[in-house]
Amino acid sequence: KKYLLCKVVSGVFTVCANDQLLNSSESLRFALGCTGMDLEECKRQCIRDAETLANESINSPCTADFQAMQGFGAQLDIFTMGQLSDEGVPQASLLPLPNIKNMGGATLIKYGEPSHCAEIPTAEYCVIQGTLAQGAQAFSFALGNCLPKVCSEDELRSILETTVPQGLNALVQCDLVRPLGAAEGASKSIQNLLGWGGIPVYYPNKIKFTVGAALTLTLVLVLAALMTVGTWLEWQRESKSRRLEALRDVQANASGVYGAGMEAAVPLTLEINQQDLPPPSALEGFVNHWSLLRNGRSFMRVRKGDKNPFAVIDFLKTFSMAQVILGHSYFYIMSSAGFANMEQFNPPNGLLGQFWFQAIPGCFYGVDSFFVISGFLCAIGLDTKLFNNARNRTTAGFSAKYLQFVVFRWLRLIPTEMFCIALSTTLLPYLGTGVLWNMDRSDGTRCYEANGSAGCGQYWWTNLLFIQDADKYMGKCYGHTWYLANDFQLYMTAPFFG
Repeated sequence: KKYLLCKVVSGVFTVCANDQLLNSSESLRFALGCTGMDLEECKRQCIRDAETLANESINSPCTADFQAMQGFGAQLDIFTMGQLSDEGVPQASLLPLPNIKNMGGATLIKYGEPSHCAEIPTAEYCVIQGTLAQGAQAFSFALGNCLPKVCSEDELRSILETTVPQGLNALVQCDLVRPLGAAEGASKSIQNLLGWGGIPVYYPNKIKFTVGAALTLTLVLVLAALMTVGTWLEWQRESKSRRLEALRDVQANASGVYGAGMEAAVPLTLEINQQDLPPPSALEGFVNHWSLLRNGRSFMRVRKGDKNPFAVIDFLKTFSMAQVILGHSYFYIMSSAGFANMEQFNPPNGLLGQFWFQAIPGCFYGVDSFFVISGFLCAIGLDTKLFNNARNRTTAGFSAKYLQFVVFRWLRLIPTEMFCIALSTTLLPYLGTGVLWNMDRSDGTRCYEANGSAGCGQYWWTNLLFIQDADKYMGKCYGHTWYLANDFQLYMTAPFFG
């Protein structure tokens, strides 16, 4: 109660103890009922009236730690007057709340200052979040609060359960940030040198390290080792090849012309014991496939037009990919956190009302262009590599080639996709920190599961079979990979239309 009334008590005490204000404002003295009283009696009358209203003894402003807690929690100053910013963007004049406007419904997100809250010995940082459903509309919120430690998480949850309106699904979480203690010794000296103040804090991650995480980490280390060894072996081989070529050049340019008096000189002969490098062993050839040098050159390779008759498709793929990335970045932010300056986007005067900006919301057509490009290249490949051979047009030949066609396509797509799923579900939880990272959301997920990996522990096999685009499994695991499922299914049927 003292904490909740802290601002009121401090404000009342500031007014009632202000000699200049009470002496200069007759209207205030009249409102307090102390007209004609001396100053000290008027102060006492002011305090008594405030105590009656607040049902709390007011002998002094609330303690310094309570004031600090109030300051480090989410500040909702609903009485702040609005004004135009330097860019001419109108700010809300009645309710200047952050991130209140988006496509997915009203959202209020403000976390305060958790690291400063952790510096107060008597305080604990908690986040209260939830969703208030009113028919088809939903209002979601997440507010950080710096509260006294005597308020336990269970007590806060009990208060919410008894006071929240019907339809509000609220969640309370505390112990999201802890102090490490004041810096000492060399750490203190460095802190003072850099001008860093306060107490270092850390954000406890309660996710336990699993067997799956260990296996994925082992796979990552193996891949890193293969890339390191492959790159080193290729660099060594190329270095030897350059030295050998230099020796050949020196020997080829060696001259038998000597000056006067040099008739008895013995010419320098460069012996090259090995004219050519030996071919790489099978193991070396395998490791070489992981070389960063080899793959980097392949990735950056530019083929001339006469060797790449469909070079324009490279441009179309690049443009479509950029369009898809920009468009999804715009729409996903609008449907989650939202934009505080929506006025700069909404038509008719915002960007969405400009013709040139239509490429961004039109990003979904970029995905359609991928299907067109993939279908065209698939048809070209089938015509040149499959159906130009009469044997492959027979039932037996076609069956064998079709099986090979499907397996190769599956092997091209599935290793990378399953590696990303394994990385997201097992290792990603340990790669971040902070309040947002470790906090459970009202739907039971965490922020790093916004990539669609929340259900992958149960539905990963749908991606393995490329059926994650079916209605029953849509969005269960890596929902954005619906395109890969569509792509694979179309590839499976393409030969029958060739």
